Amino acid sequence: RVGNEELDGQHQRWIGMINALHDSLMTGRAGNRIILEQLQAMRNYGRDHFQYEEEYMARIGYPELDAHRREHQAFMSRMERTIAEEQAGHHLLPSEVMNVMMAWLRSHILERDMAYARFRSGKV
Repeated sequence: RVGNEELDGQHQRWIGMINALHDSLMTGRAGNRIILEQLQAMRNYGRDHFQYEEEYMARIGYPELDAHRREHQAFMSRMERTIAEEQAGHHLLPSEVMNVMMAWLRSHILERDMAYARFRSGKV
């Protein structure tokens, strides 16, 4: 929880999307088209979430906004490459895809996003 109801809800939805992707990848029941659709949905949702989050950080005067924005851009570039590889028929290992998603969850959402939450609450 970052202390903003909208962002907390968005993060929960993001985690739900990661879990759904994990289930599709690990069960093998979903075809490549389903996995591609899930990745595209995550990219599209990420774009909207990142825009909202960056606007929020600007409103609270978060001093690390530019660095945070660069992390968002790097992740979106990674998502675009992953989608392009999948579209080109270069199917990635499920573990590769999940490693990227879990690293993002751990390092960005649970660490970087919590930094602006601490800033907002005055507990820097």
